[in-house]
Amino acid sequence: MVIGDIDQFKAFNDDFGHAAGDTVLRLTAETLATHTRATDTVARWGGEEFVLLLPETDLAAARVVAEKCRLAVSAQTSAQAQLPRAVTMTLGVSLIRPDEAIETAIARADTALYEGKASGRNRVVVSGG
Repeated sequence: MVIGDIDQFKAFNDDFGHAAGDTVLRLTAETLATHTRATDTVARWGGEEFVLLLPETDLAAARVVAEKCRLAVSAQTSAQAQLPRAVTMTLGVSLIRPDEAIETAIARADTALYEGKASGRNRVVVSGG
């Protein structure tokens, strides 16, 4: 699984207005859906966060998908929304193990996401645990 967050969305939304923020959210969702498989699930996970469920995908492949999505979001939202600054995402990747509660995998992905935020944003971080 992958949890992604649009970097500095609140400041972005305040600087350019709610209509621009809504456009960024819509374009981000569309871009994530376009760059994942039909068997994957992409959903908004709160304010400016998204979750990607990637069934039958190992950690290395999930990282590749997350990186592809990160690059695509920046390229497509910036070009389509014609915004004065690029839209970037930080994404945390975690494996859902068969013997654990989903909340545990979510917590690992969330921890990886916040590690990425703390180390500069606009990156993919894979959970070590």
